[in-house]
Amino acid sequence: MKPSYPELPLAEARDKAREFRSEIKAGINPIEANQERKAEAIREQGRNTTFSECAQLVLSMREKELKNIKHIAQWRSSLENYAFPVIGHLSVNQINKTHILEVLQPIWLEKNATASRLRGRIETILDYAKAKEFREGDNPAGWKGMLKPLLPEPSKIQKRKHHAPCRTALR
Repeated sequence: MKPSYPELPLAEARDKAREFRSEIKAGINPIEANQERKAEAIREQGRNTTFSECAQLVLSMREKELKNIKHIAQWRSSLENYAFPVIGHLSVNQINKTHILEVLQPIWLEKNATASRLRGRIETILDYAKAKEFREGDNPAGWKGMLKPLLPEPSKIQKRKHHAPCRTALR
């Protein structure tokens, strides 16, 4: 509710009216301009949302989608163990490819399945942030065109091979 007479002094009301009349003369709809200012303030507030705050929002949505409690726990633990220590405190608008690589590179070769899933989870969170207009531009956690040229492809990572058993010992 907008302030009326007792809360808004008459001098301020006159100043506001002058401001609105000058906007109208300039071809600006004061109501639409006010709505746009409010929308921009909400977007700006969202841009300051940290990765961990945004992740909590996504996790609360995922809890409704995922039937298996184990999957929800895996989402949460992979983010808490690997992503939050590196990018959890950063605004979703600040996160770039370098940050994503800093999260993934330490585990990419040793725990590739976990790292690959984690990358997808980070991508989902940043997609959510973009949809909410908390960030703009490409998703730095995307595989094609972003991380694929920088990380070995999961399917081509060589698995450790064991030596064949020594035949002489069997004779």
